[in-house]
Amino acid sequence: MRSLYKAAVSSLILLLAIAFLCTTVNSEDHTYCSAMDTADQTYCVAMDGVDSETLQIALNWVCEPGRANCSEIQPGENCYEPDNVKNLASYAFDSYYQSQGQSPESCDFNGAATITTNDPSHGSCIFPGSKESSNKTTQSCNAGENLKLRTYKTTQSCNAMETVDQTYCVAMDGVDSETLQTALNWVCGLGGANCSEIQPGENCYEPDNVKNLASYAFDSYYQSQGQSPESCDFNGAATVTTNDPSHGSCIFPGRKELLNKTKQEGNSTQSCNAGKDSKLITLSGNKKSETKNILLIAYLVGALPTVLLLLLCVLRANV
Repeated sequence: MRSLYKAAVSSLILLLAIAFLCTTVNSEDHTYCSAMDTADQTYCVAMDGVDSETLQIALNWVCEPGRANCSEIQPGENCYEPDNVKNLASYAFDSYYQSQGQSPESCDFNGAATITTNDPSHGSCIFPGSKESSNKTTQSCNAGENLKLRTYKTTQSCNAMETVDQTYCVAMDGVDSETLQTALNWVCGLGGANCSEIQPGENCYEPDNVKNLASYAFDSYYQSQGQSPESCDFNGAATVTTNDPSHGSCIFPGRKELLNKTKQEGNSTQSCNAGKDSKLITLSGNKKSETKNILLIAYLVGALPTVLLLLLCVLRANV
């Protein structure tokens, strides 16, 4: 009789231990998702001390040629108040910054903007960066298959590395010189593009015409923005092409970008050939779910004999 009690108690302790482990594994998943909320999200806002005229010029560009979504700062909308140029510019800057993948170069506007980790949202006005952060958290915590998909995408990218065309941004044919000059002035000023190569005496100064100079400047800006299609427009003055516009000793930024990728090809080939990396990514994602399944099976298997032992003890005690 005593041995039966001991066996029952031992099984019960084992079950409690398994239940504790199951709870721990589950809580780790929730802790991971909760911790993601604490990761710093960045925003682009108007810098303190910048005069209203400079902010207004930048705001005008962002909402027109820059093609940022400025609908929320229109009269009567959630982010129109307070109605001052700094508030309106901050929202527009952040809208543009988030659309460019939070590229540091897209938050400058000739020194009128700065990057911050403080959420500038207020009241019912939710800044684009805050919306971006919420979307990322929800997607990461709800999509349990993300790691598997990432492995597939990695393999797919490795197989297709040589088939992707390099793209460039150049001045569009037929655009008048005045429009091109206006865009060129912005790109080399507020846009913050590297225009050093189109200065007099430099490699890309010739031929000295606005279309050639604008093309180089447009491509410099386009490459700095990660070849984002939205960064090659300039109110219809530019177009994306796969034809390398480099000529003579003038190497366009897109060509330099391609050369850099070629130099890195050795490292990329090594990564693609090392299939273990992709497997490890998937395994790390599946590890927790596999552990939970094993513990659950162990719990169910252990529960049956424990219940039987307890029933047997009760029956023996009543006899």
